[in-house]
Amino acid sequence: MYLLCLLIGIACLWDYSSGKIPNFLQFNIFSIGLIYSFCSGGEMGIVTFLAKIVIMGIIFFPLFVLSMIGGGDVKIIALSAGYFPFSQILWFVFYLMISASLIALVKMLIDRNIRERWSFCLKYIQETISTGIVKPYHSSYKRQIKSSIVMSGPVMFSVLLAMGGVY
Repeated sequence: MYLLCLLIGIACLWDYSSGKIPNFLQFNIFSIGLIYSFCSGGEMGIVTFLAKIVIMGIIFFPLFVLSMIGGGDVKIIALSAGYFPFSQILWFVFYLMISASLIALVKMLIDRNIRERWSFCLKYIQETISTGIVKPYHSSYKRQIKSSIVMSGPVMFSVLLAMGGVY
């Protein structure tokens, strides 16, 4: 788990500085997880590790399709979840989403655009329900960059909480 924390820390720094998490870094997280899973559970450990990654990928993929999070975010969330026992994955996601929500709230308070963002959200939901067409969730490329959240930070926070024994 310490190695995961170190690699996610590096991913975090990379993500905050460049806006992307390189695939070679995610491949290392994946490879180390496979080795750890094999050492701790044999072939079944690998199957379980892969199953957790696939399940989390399927759960978070729709957010990528809707342009709510990036592909690297989906991969880092799914790969990190693979390191946790099934009983802790919900806690991992819970703390991940709570911290991402708090970051979003702080950003909206700093930018003073809470009303604007909620208005856009409600309009998006209303349009989606009335037309039945699901479109990507963003108003424009520039606006999306300004309002986006780097999800590797909340992933790191949730992993640190797990290492600290919070869940």
